[in-house]
Amino acid sequence: MRKKLTEFIVTIIFLYKIKTKNLFIFLYLYFKFKRFIPDRLNQKYLEIAIFEGSSLVYFSRILKNSSFTCVDIWKGQEELNECDFEIIEKNFHYNSSDISKDKIIINKNSSRNFFIEKNNKFSIIYIDGNHSYKEVLNDLNESFRILLNGGILSLDDYTWSWYSDPKNNPGYAINVFLNENYNKLKFYVWQNKL
Repeated sequence: MRKKLTEFIVTIIFLYKIKTKNLFIFLYLYFKFKRFIPDRLNQKYLEIAIFEGSSLVYFSRILKNSSFTCVDIWKGQEELNECDFEIIEKNFHYNSSDISKDKIIINKNSSRNFFIEKNNKFSIIYIDGNHSYKEVLNDLNESFRILLNGGILSLDDYTWSWYSDPKNNPGYAINVFLNENYNKLKFYVWQNKL
């Protein structure tokens, strides 16, 4: 318990170091303690960086009649350069094998190339790609551009701190994006009904 409390305090300090607004700290805390999922079944879902597909499998069970677009290069980046991506990609194909082939589009590509080549609109976008500031901010801006009006943009690794400079981590890029788009966003609170 003491270790978890220490980790929690370190996370809150990190959020302040990257200049997180109080509202976003509140939302982080809320979602940290309460799982959520939108009450929608028929969606166009995009996931940036699919890895082994665990989040895709999770959402495919909830968003039963939805279509799923998956984008990943399955190559090591700085923070994952020790992973065997040949095995990780095989695990993805195995894990996603129960999803109907007519519901899933696999795009083996970088997110930058995907956004240049595709202009499809999506109702739910989940971002868990390259974790450097520049790439996270690009994924956010490009995802927001193709997000349907009223769509859901979900982000992972807000408190991730692999880079020694806090401003090169995802949380800082997310804060920059949120500050630039604050008046265009709505924040929702959902409860998982599983």
